[in-house]
Amino acid sequence: MRTRSTPPLRWLAVLGALVLAAACAAPRAAETQPSQPPPIPSGSALEHMVNAARDEGEVEVWIDWEEETVRALEQKWQQDFGFPLRITSVAMPASAMTSRVIQESQAGQKVADLGQPSTGLLSQMIEAGVVEKTDWVEEFGQRFPGISEATDVFFTELEGYALHFWDVLYEFTYNTNLLRREEVPTTWEGLADPRWRGRIGIDARGFPFNFFMHSPDWTEATVMDLVQRLSRNDPVLAAASRGQEVIAGEVAIQIGGCNRGDIAKGAPIDCIYPDYLLFNPLLATVPKEAKHPNAAKLFAAWLMTDGFPTYSANEFNGRISNPNSAEAQELAKQRAEGRRITLVEQRSFADVEKDRAVQRQVAEFWAGIQGTRGN
Repeated sequence: MRTRSTPPLRWLAVLGALVLAAACAAPRAAETQPSQPPPIPSGSALEHMVNAARDEGEVEVWIDWEEETVRALEQKWQQDFGFPLRITSVAMPASAMTSRVIQESQAGQKVADLGQPSTGLLSQMIEAGVVEKTDWVEEFGQRFPGISEATDVFFTELEGYALHFWDVLYEFTYNTNLLRREEVPTTWEGLADPRWRGRIGIDARGFPFNFFMHSPDWTEATVMDLVQRLSRNDPVLAAASRGQEVIAGEVAIQIGGCNRGDIAKGAPIDCIYPDYLLFNPLLATVPKEAKHPNAAKLFAAWLMTDGFPTYSANEFNGRISNPNSAEAQELAKQRAEGRRITLVEQRSFADVEKDRAVQRQVAEFWAGIQGTRGN
């Protein structure tokens, strides 16, 4: 298998920023403390949007947030803008959100102010004509200078239709009561070692092996070869990658599921970033038929920048391209240990199509394994 010697330039920039931050002795609080925001120019389009958002007074997000997250964001918004914004969170999977936005928008109905699709789901929304482009930097860059980092939505075809929200990472999560950190494999090949027979938890839906299709180092054949070798270790197949099996001690290692919220609550888990760090980026998009269009766009820009530390502190999610995120800092820490970790990014719709095909193929393979075990 080929090994890429040079990571993408975007990640070199991130790594450089992390190294610089590590060289400074300033405490973490100083690194993430936002500076005083620049004033909004009088008579500007942004001032008109802020005034309109004040009149609208609320946003409805079709995303499952904890009640504590909603209250914390409302308090932070009041602090930043000087007027209240009521936030309503409607629990809804991204796939259901996408279908509902398309169906109701095309029927002439008003829909959510903010959704959280993946790149593939956003492409469906664009094709259906239910989202419009926004020049986020032009409209909000003066008030939120950090928004340019969140505008990288991976494909040029998606630019302007959404912002990069947070990343689902597929690390190796291990039970700290069952394994010492030095015992955990650091490569995907390491999971095929017979010592892990019956001790690995894997998502039966085919994730995350499909994301290898976004790396030039992997092909469908090499992915399926890895899957077949892992199957010889009799993995525990789970309905999702939420990490419950590893928390309960049913497996020693689980692919994915390293939730920082669980760790903060005392769950006996930790994670290792493997040699190929696969991740699924989730995006923030404002539908064309949003119920509160001005508040929606302003809220989205604010949430990706000034509001993001509050969001992340409550939902424990971050995007790995943000040098101040816990995920990016963990990546820098593990690389500083001398380990080579390649980030696998989505960069074309062609790769997404291959991704979907491989996900279905792997899911069918696991279904066959389960059927064999049931006989």
